[in-house]
Amino acid sequence: NDLYRQTWGVNLRMSSSYRCIDGQIRVASATPGTSQHGWGLAVDFLGPVARFGSAEHQWLRDHAPQFGWDHPTWARSGGSKPEPWHWEFLAATPMPRVALSAAEVEVRRSG
Repeated sequence: NDLYRQTWGVNLRMSSSYRCIDGQIRVASATPGTSQHGWGLAVDFLGPVARFGSAEHQWLRDHAPQFGWDHPTWARSGGSKPEPWHWEFLAATPMPRVALSAAEVEVRRSG
């Protein structure tokens, strides 16, 4: 963020970071229990950095790896699920992906 602010004059803004399992169920963007958000290893950004083709997005693509962050292949333009706003922290030890069964998701939805 410090380098981004030095370059662009504003802070990086996030719309989402850690998501508890119930939050993953509400958002329904991935199978609950498999999202890197649930491990605290992903963020979603707001603003120009979150738009393909912006100079800010390209800047983040160029500089994020030196800080342990990556824009996963699936989230890139032309990827299987393009999400310019989604970035993952790779410098941490990866956690196993643990999916909830459909019954467990339903129990959590119904409260």
